Amino acid sequence: MSKLPVLEVKNLKQWFPVRAGWRNKIVNHVKAVDDVSFSIYEGETLGLVGESGCGKTTTARCIMRALDPTDGKILYYAEDTQQPIDLTELRGRELMDIRREIQLVFQDPFTSLNPRMRVLDLVGEPLVIHGTLDREARVQRVIELMRSVGLRPEYMRRYPHAFSGGERQRISIARSLALQPRLMVLDEPVSALDVSVQAQVLNLLLKLQNEFGLTYLFVAHDLSVVKHISTRVAVMYVGRIVETAPTEQLYTNPKHPYTAALLSAVPVPDPNRRKMSELTGEVASPANPPSGCYFHPRCEFAVDRCRTETPALREIEPGHHVRCHRADELDLPGVDILVEDIQIEPPPQKVTLS
Repeated sequence: MSKLPVLEVKNLKQWFPVRAGWRNKIVNHVKAVDDVSFSIYEGETLGLVGESGCGKTTTARCIMRALDPTDGKILYYAEDTQQPIDLTELRGRELMDIRREIQLVFQDPFTSLNPRMRVLDLVGEPLVIHGTLDREARVQRVIELMRSVGLRPEYMRRYPHAFSGGERQRISIARSLALQPRLMVLDEPVSALDVSVQAQVLNLLLKLQNEFGLTYLFVAHDLSVVKHISTRVAVMYVGRIVETAPTEQLYTNPKHPYTAALLSAVPVPDPNRRKMSELTGEVASPANPPSGCYFHPRCEFAVDRCRTETPALREIEPGHHVRCHRADELDLPGVDILVEDIQIEPPPQKVTLS
């Protein structure tokens, strides 16, 4: 792990106004992302997990500057400088240039590809936008990218409807690789795919990371998938990071009750092994969160302090941060998720186009 991170998010907030009345007055805010901080280091994969609606995708969209954050900083450390670039301050051409180094893979491969464009044009579109290559060079680059993601180059003359879900996601990944990025934001890239296809795409992402030295922010809700691909894991709840730790440490020794509850919900092929500990109550509303710890209405370990005092995200072990007043005294059960190693398939043989 390098000394400086590739990306550092500091106190990020994304609040959406709630308007009412004939004057369209702002009466409240939905705190989709509320004081989120984390770092991603060179060559690692940070898994960002949590229930639907917790703010994972909003955080990813803020990093990509698809949204203008309400507050906070998103610092990017380029290779040729030790001084960070604050992405929240970039506009126009400066923002466009930095997007060459930070690319996004969308969740749904069925809607993220234009059905009226051939694969050649879809994968080569980033090269056209940034004007890096002429047409002949773009075609050769697309051929290289198709081979890198395990697709036959002659398929680049086809339209997206001719491909399966897994193949479409491979096309999306190839498009994201076109400009040779350093950081890739993967927004639940396998959740819309069948389980067997998920394994193939995960295997591909690991291969590409090793081959090109990529750094990933992997947004997901499937903890089995996260454990297989992530170096570290950050857990979100109602717009806040509640725990971050190296993957093995978080899974075997969780320190936040919400993390332990998520781990207990992971299906294990043994009905007698353990019971799922169900959470009571409803997920707090980001428009009207409870006082103190946001998780206290659903936490069986909550005390009076949890209901009145907001816990800070503090380090309790090297590299292990948790937002819980009682983290030092709780002994929460972890889980050992067995993920079979997936054999990496050899790259497709070279094909000569006619």
